[in-house]
Amino acid sequence: AVFAYADEKPCTLHSGGKYYDLTPLKSSKDYQFEIDAGRKFYLNVCKGVATDPWNTGVSEDEGDIAGLIRRDHGDFAIGIVNTTLEMVEGGLMLRQSNGSPCKDMDNVRGSSSIRFICDTSVFAAGNPVVIDTFPPNSEDACHYELEWRTHFACPTGERGVLSGLFVSCIITAMILFMLYMVASTLYNYFVLRLRGPQLLPKFT
Repeated sequence: AVFAYADEKPCTLHSGGKYYDLTPLKSSKDYQFEIDAGRKFYLNVCKGVATDPWNTGVSEDEGDIAGLIRRDHGDFAIGIVNTTLEMVEGGLMLRQSNGSPCKDMDNVRGSSSIRFICDTSVFAAGNPVVIDTFPPNSEDACHYELEWRTHFACPTGERGVLSGLFVSCIITAMILFMLYMVASTLYNYFVLRLRGPQLLPKFT
């Protein structure tokens, strides 16, 4: 147990005896919404954005961009992909840093924090919402705080080796049963020359 919890899988977390997994929020298409009177915001979870970045000031060897905002003179990256979850005040938190250089701020780069809230009424992936920025009310904000309500942020069952083995055994048993039914029916038809209801296998 010590080794299992010490090394979490990407975008998963054990906390308070419960297991959390945000990997279902990974998407081949970015989550897209608008802020700042029409500026487009592209975001993904636990992987880089699929949208091609433009003039972000972030080199490719620094990592994949977690999210970006379309601005007039280039996209603003809100951080590099981070897959380490934290439990903060009862909610999942994902922090991302080392994004685009911030305007008029020496050696400060774009960052973001996403708070995932367990909401069983939101059965789909849900939608991220910007709740605050720094500097506040600025079109050139450097830090973004987002809130994301989704049922994927609720505790879930952890699929381990035993559960995977159990599922494999069930599938194997079903396949063997179907093969038995087909083989027995063919045997009854061609060898015993039975017809009608007598074709069905008799388990006795």
